[in-house]
Amino acid sequence: MTTIAQGERATNTLRAGQQLQVTVSSGSALVERFIGGTLIDKDAVSASVRYGPYTEDLQYRVTCISGLISLELESALRASPDAMVARFSDATGSALVGPDGSPVSWAGNLASASGQARNRVLKRMLDTTGVTAANSGTAATVTLEANSPWGIGVPAYKVVMPAGNTWHEVQLTGGANIAAFDGHVAWRIWVEDYTAVSQVSVYAGTSGYGRFVHHNHHISASNLNRYNGEQIAVAGPLRAVQSNTFLHGADSLVDTKLRITPGAGGATVWVRDVVVPGLGRPTHAITHDDASVTWISNCLPALAAAGLLATFGVNTGQLGTSPTLYLSSAQVAEIAAAGHQISSHNVDNITHADGTGGTQDAATYTAAFVTASNTLAGIVGDKLDTTFHPWVQGRNTQALHDSMRSRGLRIARGVDNGHDFPQIGLGNNILALKCQSLHTMTQAQILAAVEATRKYGLLSVWMVHEVTDAGGVGVESAKANYQYLCQLIGEEVRAGRAVHRTMGHLARELYAERLVPAALLAA
Repeated sequence: MTTIAQGERATNTLRAGQQLQVTVSSGSALVERFIGGTLIDKDAVSASVRYGPYTEDLQYRVTCISGLISLELESALRASPDAMVARFSDATGSALVGPDGSPVSWAGNLASASGQARNRVLKRMLDTTGVTAANSGTAATVTLEANSPWGIGVPAYKVVMPAGNTWHEVQLTGGANIAAFDGHVAWRIWVEDYTAVSQVSVYAGTSGYGRFVHHNHHISASNLNRYNGEQIAVAGPLRAVQSNTFLHGADSLVDTKLRITPGAGGATVWVRDVVVPGLGRPTHAITHDDASVTWISNCLPALAAAGLLATFGVNTGQLGTSPTLYLSSAQVAEIAAAGHQISSHNVDNITHADGTGGTQDAATYTAAFVTASNTLAGIVGDKLDTTFHPWVQGRNTQALHDSMRSRGLRIARGVDNGHDFPQIGLGNNILALKCQSLHTMTQAQILAAVEATRKYGLLSVWMVHEVTDAGGVGVESAKANYQYLCQLIGEEVRAGRAVHRTMGHLARELYAERLVPAALLAA
């Protein structure tokens, strides 16, 4: 074991199969990783973390910023070789390989939550080479800061927009040059105050945007992303507005930019990097909201036939009120006994007052969550998992995140339609994951979403309410469509093309792999 004090630095090689334990007894440290002398990533840490095991050698450098830091290399694997961090085969660019060069299957839970894809970094803000700015209205002040909200020693590009600024663009010109591009471009940003930012828009296209795709990532302008901290804004074939003119699979990606639209009083946004996500692990999670008795007759048999365990968010205020509509306490226990995850959706479908609608403040909403959780604990005991919550009608804010995290919340689902990208890190989006709304989809659309999950290596969180014979009324899904979804996902899992997770299991994986901001990890 090596111990370093403030101002001291330790450098060594982390061999394939080894793990590095960084123990922070007090203070903080900067952990940098290199491959072939090239800096690939760095983290500011103030809590104990473990790195590896990896399938290839890399070098690390740990600098003690303050306090005392202990380092220990562990040569014995704590997991099978197949469970190590897999990487892309450079030869094909598509096949995940293990330490012996053989393909790694998703089956048997061997792959990590992110897939450990080799993402392509178009720009990490270590400098401003290739970065230009444009403004509408009063110009923003832009600086490259050595320290950022991501941590001490983590540089980022700081954009301060004053009152009178209509929008500011961070432009990356000629930073890609990827022929026949058929993927997504993701910008990792940090929002200091969500109430001050209307939206950010990602553009990606050919030189000069002769053809382009763009997507508007709404922040205070809607009820989708009303929280501070790290947010991931993405544009591509699965996140595109109607005006998409980029021909994916044919056109070359050359230019990309981020347009930030502040409120009237201005705003501050940080930019850390721009990434093309690699192929992650295709993952599905089927979640259920409310307390429909149709879960017993129409959901449990379909899940059992497909060999899947799902997540059920229960409204306790509806339990036992109508046997033809809602579950009884005994039926909730039946779902838990079948191995499924039971979580609290709340007492009733009363929404949080997020500034765009809703009635309950954060404290009242959280109190209802606690009440519902206590009721469910009395029914299912330790089978209750309060780490997951589906926001009632999707409404959530930073104040609600803070309040609910104090009660154990670690992963939450919103109502924004789409896929999620764990392979590049989810940021604070882990508390408002995008979802697939089953009741709005045809079987053709279900198939397309499952195929896209596999093609791009993504996370699909499926949102289900009632499952009736015909569906089509309100949030009702047709029984045939639900069975079709379970059948498709079951086939993907059995063929080793994807995995299915409960939301509690998924949360444990994502936090263990540090795919969320340090502020959430320290909770």
